[in-house]
Amino acid sequence: METSSSRRVTRPWRDTELWSLREDVSIEAEPGDGAVRLRGRWGDYTLPRTTSLTRMVLARMSLGPISLENAIAGRVPDVAAAEAELAALREVLQSL
Repeated sequence: METSSSRRVTRPWRDTELWSLREDVSIEAEPGDGAVRLRGRWGDYTLPRTTSLTRMVLARMSLGPISLENAIAGRVPDVAAAEAELAALREVLQSL
């Protein structure tokens, strides 16, 4: 006899946040770690100081949805630094 618990499907994956920029958003970056300006139909938003990782993530987001965890994988030396970078990226992105 089959019980409801034996028919339950378990998901081997976890939910993932995906981030992207709208198609009408352009990215203008100053040299080095300077400001990045995002321009879209609702106006401009300037990020005063950015890291090379933030710039790379924004460039990837302009191509389509990305997972922040995948975007920084292998680019940050240790777990603590990766968690700090993820928190910083989320703070920047949530302010948009």
